[in-house]
Amino acid sequence: MDDETRSIMEAQSERLYGETRAVLARLQPLTEHLVDKLLQAGEMSLGEALTEIRRFEAEQGRRMSAAAHTV
Repeated sequence: MDDETRSIMEAQSERLYGETRAVLARLQPLTEHLVDKLLQAGEMSLGEALTEIRRFEAEQGRRMSAAAHTV
């Protein structure tokens, strides 16, 4: 592999790594919520997980809306 190709691949790798970290950071609150619910229940079906995701997103939406009204 030549230096130019290696450089392009390294730049792509760094960019993708940064994007992945950003996505994981953004989803961390949801992940923590799902972990808590799973630990409480012991097991969770896909339908139950999707319901929890929807509840979490709805609550986040309400919080953002309330915060916007207090500013």
